Amino acid sequence: MIDSPVHRANVISMMFLLRSLFWLSLVYFALPLGGVDLALEWNKAKATATETAAQSAQDWCVKDLVACAKNASEAADLLGLTPKEQAKNGIQDTLRPTDLQPAWRGHEKAKPARG
Repeated sequence: MIDSPVHRANVISMMFLLRSLFWLSLVYFALPLGGVDLALEWNKAKATATETAAQSAQDWCVKDLVACAKNASEAADLLGLTPKEQAKNGIQDTLRPTDLQPAWRGHEKAKPARG
């Protein structure tokens, strides 16, 4: 009866539970004991992740404006934003009229005609 498959399964399950309890207790005791505001730490982590993602997206958009605009449009569609919500969230119509004008390239000097 000791070598039955049911007994082995019970022993394996019990060993798993004991090992899990051991490692979880180590993690629990490694946590700081006092003065930790988990909500504050969560908000800090969330803000850092948001800033990092925004900076990464901004760097990527500087490199490839066409793909950035396309992906922003696809993301808005995926999130189900209507054009009004897109404008409210800054996804659409973010360029100023001066942004749409071509860059000034200086005065071109007249080239002498070759004859």
